[in-house]
Amino acid sequence: MSATKNPTGAVEVLRRYYDAIDSKRTDEALASFAPEATVRAGNQPARPWMEGLEAMARELRGVAATRHEITRVIEGPDGEAACELDIAYLLETGEEITLSGAAFCEIREGRFHRQHLYVDLAPVRDALGRER
Repeated sequence: MSATKNPTGAVEVLRRYYDAIDSKRTDEALASFAPEATVRAGNQPARPWMEGLEAMARELRGVAATRHEITRVIEGPDGEAACELDIAYLLETGEEITLSGAAFCEIREGRFHRQHLYVDLAPVRDALGRER
């Protein structure tokens, strides 16, 4: 993984967050968000973080596990950070689908205040649709 200077600690926050998701440490992952944080996925509007995460969880019902590999992090001013990542989705059927994505974040005091996620989930949705 390559990264710029680390003034905000974004690399560590991102690693902890995705490791918590992949290890199913839900409380730790949820604690990564400030109370007023927002999440936006793809072309959806930004919404309160818990509402956004619940919508993603509903959409990914049928995914048994994930594995996030951060491939690049770029940090900007005022806690802004962007990362590229590869995400492997292991479906309950045993099928694995790996997609590339990006996250643009505002991180302050070790927590997300804004998170915009971009990944084309169509291959996962298609595979989940075949299961049902």
